[in-house]
Amino acid sequence: MGSLSNLLGDFQNLTLEFRLLYSTMGLTMLGTLLMFVAVSTDHWVQLHIPGGYYRNATDSYVLGQHSGLWRICRETLKNNTLPVVHRDYCVFLKFFVSDEAVEKNIEIDDTILDYSRSETAFAIISIALMLLGFVFSFYALREPRYMFKRLAALMHCMTAVCILVCAEVMINSVDYESDHLQSRHPEGSHYHFGWSFWLCWVVFAIYVLATLVFLFYGRKRKGDRALTEDEAKENEPVNIGRI
Repeated sequence: MGSLSNLLGDFQNLTLEFRLLYSTMGLTMLGTLLMFVAVSTDHWVQLHIPGGYYRNATDSYVLGQHSGLWRICRETLKNNTLPVVHRDYCVFLKFFVSDEAVEKNIEIDDTILDYSRSETAFAIISIALMLLGFVFSFYALREPRYMFKRLAALMHCMTAVCILVCAEVMINSVDYESDHLQSRHPEGSHYHFGWSFWLCWVVFAIYVLATLVFLFYGRKRKGDRALTEDEAKENEPVNIGRI
């Protein structure tokens, strides 16, 4: 309890600027955790099939499914047996498939494979940028020079852009499946985006906010406008010349 009270006391002694910066860095840590949850779960898209859809591959009716970046999970019903078999199962998506396999499989084509690879690639890149952005943020709080806060803002902005692209590719891929892959989206079915997808947008909002905060406090302050003497000294122009 004593160490916690000391930590809270140190936080209260900070200026408003550093309180906001530390809070923003903590918020980005939360965003990273939420992104891990979103990427690793299978509730990006929920598909409902009234009456079911018969699949020859499993000799059963698909009643609905939910999918993510890595897996697709189906709710199936097999009514030609006694008792009736009701089963839920998940299969991992294949990102690299031969041309022969694409021709034989009516549930995939080259376009949807490109969409799937793009979604996962931008998701992984965004997580990598989150970890790198945390390092930049921590260093920006330790060093008074304004440039480090701008670099942290740039990393957060790049993260937000990658998350945005990942979500938009997912939207386009679902639209494409609905229009061209009737085996995945049979006639009469309807879909909506699940909580994993909306969690991704929450993380996007967090990183947009982090970008604005670090960019706002990344102003160049010299002389009397600087908060400390060290900051004023660090923000002075550096003359690089030959001796």
